[in-house]
Amino acid sequence: PVLYSELGELYMKAHRYADAAQVYLDASDDRALVDRKPNFLFLLANAREMAGDTAGALDAIEQAKQIVPDNPLLQYQEGWIYYHARKFD
Repeated sequence: PVLYSELGELYMKAHRYADAAQVYLDASDDRALVDRKPNFLFLLANAREMAGDTAGALDAIEQAKQIVPDNPLLQYQEGWIYYHARKFD
């Protein structure tokens, strides 16, 4: 999980959001990291939104919310995605 996190963070800092999203997607699909899947889905949502993939970001957050319902951080992230995408309705 550390390698995925660090590589994804490196891509995010370099504004290579699509590359970061791919790293986080790979991490969320890694069966050895099933206990950290919601964390990587959260990061995936952020990277996708920054890459301009709002639908993909919302999909990632929805998957995380299915695993960890009633998590306020995930609800906040969903709101931020709509705000960032300027989808105020």
